[in-house]
Amino acid sequence: MPHIDLGDIQYYYEIHGEGAETVTFLNGLTMSTVAWAAQLKDFAPHFRVLLLDMRGQGQTVGGAEEVYPLPRQADDIAHLLDKLGIARTHVFGVSYGGIVAQHFALQHPEKLGRLVLADTFAWSDEVNRALHDAVVQAWEAGGTRLRFRVMLPITFGANFLKLAASLIPVLEQAAEALPWPGTKAMMMGVLEHDLRSRLKDVRAETLLIVGEEDRFTPLHHAKLLQAGIPGAQLRVIPGVGHAAPLENPPAVDALALAFFRGEALPA
Repeated sequence: MPHIDLGDIQYYYEIHGEGAETVTFLNGLTMSTVAWAAQLKDFAPHFRVLLLDMRGQGQTVGGAEEVYPLPRQADDIAHLLDKLGIARTHVFGVSYGGIVAQHFALQHPEKLGRLVLADTFAWSDEVNRALHDAVVQAWEAGGTRLRFRVMLPITFGANFLKLAASLIPVLEQAAEALPWPGTKAMMMGVLEHDLRSRLKDVRAETLLIVGEEDRFTPLHHAKLLQAGIPGAQLRVIPGVGHAAPLENPPAVDALALAFFRGEALPA
């Protein structure tokens, strides 16, 4: 799959499907395009699907810095869309991708159709700052393996940890392949995140999805987003944690597909 030159970086992307409308998926912090396999299967028959790796992620190359500002991540996506000739896209962002999606909605509203924000937040509060410090200290003390183990119970719900235990080593291997400097630079950018006063300016129709057991961005963060974004709808996915699209793809994808199509949401 190709890269596009965005000046200081070679930006990795994939396009799948033949739909008339495009849905762009934005990765969580330590995700890459491969993490959307379930969504690709469900969405590609109906939409053109754009997957991408942001600065610091996956196969995107270059732009090594200590901090990746969130507004620039959003501008990169707009630049990529222009290069690909995509005038308008729906966006599905999870966790870090949901944060970038908020900035994209505010900076490039003319390029945005409908917006799905999953397991994310409008501002980095004291708890998230403490988590940031804990993750950095874990990496400094024990590298990627310890960082992964510290994040494991915060990322996934109890059902996933029990029923998908065989996947944990696979996820750990994938985490070990991610370069820490890029991850840390993204995390540093999140420390500056606070869009509470600007949520009222989001004009896209918005669906919020949160895992019932999300310990990283609990329900109160989703409720804050719902209160701030005009007309936003909120759905809670039972029995899943912070990685709802990975933990229960059928439930999450059914909601997102209906929403992007303008249909009534499943009960």
